[in-house]
Amino acid sequence: MAVNAVFEIPAETVKGAFEKLKIVHIVVGNNHQDGDEDLDAYQDWDAPWMETVIADFERLLGGMRS
Repeated sequence: MAVNAVFEIPAETVKGAFEKLKIVHIVVGNNHQDGDEDLDAYQDWDAPWMETVIADFERLLGGMRS
């Protein structure tokens, strides 16, 4: 799936990481409307989307963790 390639590339800006987060939101949002599978059905198991986005934000924000 082409969208998995997007998540393989580390974001270079906070805006880039945010755009990835929006993709996750769109996929999850669409699934709630049409009854399709959940997010796990679409992502690459070797690089789960949310974990990739969180890692991008942490790296870009200087390793911040709550």
